[in-house]
Amino acid sequence: MNHSHGKKIVGIMVCETNTGPPLAQQSFFAQLCALGAKYNLLVYVFSPQHIHLNSATIQGYTYHPENENHWASQELPLPDLIYDRSFFENRTQYIKHRAAIRALLTIKKIPYLGRCLKGKWEVHKVLQTDALIAPHLPQTELLSNLSTLIRRLNDDGDVVIKPEFGTHGKGILVVTKTENSDYFVQGRNNLNHCIRKKISDPIALCRWISLFIGSRNYLIQKYLPLLTKRGEAFDIRVLLQKNQHGDWTLTGMAVRLGQPLSITSNLHGGGTSHPLSPFLEQQFDPDQAEMIKVKAIQLAESIPRLLEQHFGRLAELGLDLGVDTAGQIWVIEVNSKPGRAVARCFSQPMAYQHAIHNPIHYARYLLH
Repeated sequence: MNHSHGKKIVGIMVCETNTGPPLAQQSFFAQLCALGAKYNLLVYVFSPQHIHLNSATIQGYTYHPENENHWASQELPLPDLIYDRSFFENRTQYIKHRAAIRALLTIKKIPYLGRCLKGKWEVHKVLQTDALIAPHLPQTELLSNLSTLIRRLNDDGDVVIKPEFGTHGKGILVVTKTENSDYFVQGRNNLNHCIRKKISDPIALCRWISLFIGSRNYLIQKYLPLLTKRGEAFDIRVLLQKNQHGDWTLTGMAVRLGQPLSITSNLHGGGTSHPLSPFLEQQFDPDQAEMIKVKAIQLAESIPRLLEQHFGRLAELGLDLGVDTAGQIWVIEVNSKPGRAVARCFSQPMAYQHAIHNPIHYARYLLH
């Protein structure tokens, strides 16, 4: 185990899988491990459920480009810094994972590269305190009971309900009150399958929604037509990261376009990504397209610092901005574990590389 002698160690933390090496974000992790090696850091992938408490070591995966299957499982020293890339399929998995982390932190107080944000409601309340950001937030409240849903439908005609802790567009519904007073529900369930259904009266609607939500916390928002001229859902994904100097940088912006009839533009739901400027220029007149870009950059510059003041140190953020048919820009979501898929459409040269490499650059900054 002396292979790490004198090296600083970054552990990329993932959820427990039964399948061996970290399959979900494998090429991303491989690039992080390879870059770490270049800088004399040991970077490995681990699940906190694989700690050997007695020897204070971890069973983790190291990356070996020369080997046929690239990944080797080894017993490794505990990391000096944790980069958290764990995504949970269900609550049970989350609870086990959290208990394992607690056990790990009793052996060694390991700092995180950046915090995870609290739920969407907490984030919304913080963003609301800023005079520049507040006008760009959709009207949002906690869905504390289903009479709220009926009241908002009577007021607005269309609402969006979304899980406070959801990711990848799962569990989001748009509910519409139609001309003849029945209801139309569309969205995605927790397995990310499409839902489209008609419900005839408010009582039946409440019963169905109540079963759908179960015990999870949900938010309700006014529905905004964040659509192209052809009626497809789209949003602007902004990637913000800290660099090798510990400063926030805007790595890039791109558009995610939903499938026809989909209410979200998530790539997990079959969306596609596109370079920002040409896309906006197709949808809006040149001045308006430019205004939208300027406003997006302003929001991107003010949000990270505001959230850090409230939640503690962050390393990177994905910002989802919606643009309605009138060209008004809305903050839809802020995500502290952003994906990399849209980064291939960032227009600046090197932006894709920065998107991948910045976590290691920032880790070096923190470790040294």
